[in-house]
Amino acid sequence: MRRWVTALTLAIILGSAAHAEADSYLWPSYNDRPGPGGFATVTLESPTHAGRVKGPDFAIRLRTDNLRAAVLVKLDGRHIDRNCKPFVSLTENPHDYPQWEFMYEQRHVISIPVCGVAPGLHVLEIERGSFGSSLATSNDQRITFIVE
Repeated sequence: MRRWVTALTLAIILGSAAHAEADSYLWPSYNDRPGPGGFATVTLESPTHAGRVKGPDFAIRLRTDNLRAAVLVKLDGRHIDRNCKPFVSLTENPHDYPQWEFMYEQRHVISIPVCGVAPGLHVLEIERGSFGSSLATSNDQRITFIVE
């Protein structure tokens, strides 16, 4: 009896592991459905880490595999808004910060304009969006680059 129960338990465990592996093989998907657990990969295409950018005006280019992804973008510790300027909030409420959403953009790409950046070394941070019940969980990034 004990061998039969052990064999059945082992078969259930191996079957569920194979099913989970099959689901992860199908992700990332290239449609608007979130992957397992609602994950999204956000790729920073430009600027690159330790790369050089012609300034003082340039664009940050982000790509994702999940249209439900949303991110917050910070340059030198300050959020960037849609008016090409650093955003300063008077409160610490995360809903006040400008959130960039991929679902309103073409081809899963966001191009964020940045104006008036001084020459020198800068830090760019990409963080998961702060609000929205259907947002996918995305990876965070932090790079440094040089503005010429």
